[in-house]
Amino acid sequence: MNLDRTRAERSERLSPASLRPQELTSLAQALRAEKPYLDSGRNGVTLVKTPELRVVLEALRAGAGIAEHVAPGTETLHVLEGVLRYCAGGEEVSLSAGELLAFPGQVRHRVTAEADSLFLLTIAPNQE
Repeated sequence: MNLDRTRAERSERLSPASLRPQELTSLAQALRAEKPYLDSGRNGVTLVKTPELRVVLEALRAGAGIAEHVAPGTETLHVLEGVLRYCAGGEEVSLSAGELLAFPGQVRHRVTAEADSLFLLTIAPNQE
């Protein structure tokens, strides 16, 4: 499965307006087989994108990470596989498969994979 999509194909994401499930196992396999993951150890695909909500499936190889950044709104990080380290404001927390972390937007943070990991990142952008 190749996740490269045209703008028109991106409209086929999950929609809160329809009851269409998304199978994540094959998406995870595809993410890990694509060039971005093979080159950098990181790859992701946006599953849901509305003005109020974004849901992203991310795969990180052990040692890879998401550089320090500021999110546009409240986020949750749900670890599906592996172990992640979340760092913000001088604090660190380790998250294992099955754990969920919620954190506020506008806070500088970073995420690093301590083991090959797969997670769902949910973002509720601030509506100003």
